[in-house]
Amino acid sequence: MLRKRLGALACALGVAANEPFDVGRLPTLSGEGNASAYDEQVALFYASLAQASYCGKTPALMDWTCTACLRSGVAVRKGSVRTVENTDKMQFRPSFLYAARLEVDRPEDDGCIVAFRGSDTVPHWLMDSEFWRTGFAKVECRNCFVEDGFYSVWESVREQLTDALADIGCGVNGSTRVVYVTGHSVGAALATFAMFDLSRLGFAVRQSYNFESPRVGTYGWAIGFRRQLAMDVPVYRVTHNKDPIPHVPPLLLGYQHIDREVHYDETGKFTVCDGVQHCPNRFFVPGLEDFKDHCHIPLVGNLCQCNESGTELQEVSV
Repeated sequence: MLRKRLGALACALGVAANEPFDVGRLPTLSGEGNASAYDEQVALFYASLAQASYCGKTPALMDWTCTACLRSGVAVRKGSVRTVENTDKMQFRPSFLYAARLEVDRPEDDGCIVAFRGSDTVPHWLMDSEFWRTGFAKVECRNCFVEDGFYSVWESVREQLTDALADIGCGVNGSTRVVYVTGHSVGAALATFAMFDLSRLGFAVRQSYNFESPRVGTYGWAIGFRRQLAMDVPVYRVTHNKDPIPHVPPLLLGYQHIDREVHYDETGKFTVCDGVQHCPNRFFVPGLEDFKDHCHIPLVGNLCQCNESGTELQEVSV
């Protein structure tokens, strides 16, 4: 049984519970801004946004009072939370995402947050799936192929997301173009597509951290992703211990991760893996995978659990 005290974690990271997070510290993907080394405070910010998506369309999310909402360290404008939910036969739970406009003191920090929910029931299904590739029909990404199921889910919510962002003033014709995008599990795969397409539409995509993402496309897609976003800083993929999901679809089918992995072991120690192709398999031993690691990460405990009370979880058991 692994027990994590989130209050102690906040102290270890040098932050108090619910301390304001400075979004201005995040560089753009083209490298404008501060240093891009892996930062656990930034990871906690993004993990909290991803965890909040598991609240669904509840008052706790809509009013931004859930535990993860408060732990994120950012405030959102009253009434700005927008949700998109779309049932797809691919998923055991409907696709769900939310977007919200930040409440900031400095105009240069203005922007919108977007988080995609994954699922605590998806891992077993993913491991038994056949992964069909489909062409990625974008002139900016020639010779790109992506996983058909993930991409079809993204296509089903893409227009609804851009409409939601426009509704709260985010977009080329809005008062801000800045977006902070994250997701967990299949939600991380959708977040990857979102970053690409939002960049194409003229959004300024800030550096992102995703959690327990499967591979979403081929080597050509990974190169095209970096080229489209003019990436001089990494998009970090946070993984935990023996979670098998970051290892599917398999390399043998031509799939590649887009960027750098940060792997947390069972003790909470992390390793930053610079190699895109080889590092993800370093921590994977077939037959010893553990599905519990898919939702439980040292940063926030059970990422797939929403606490609507707005009080910090004192203990998380695995």
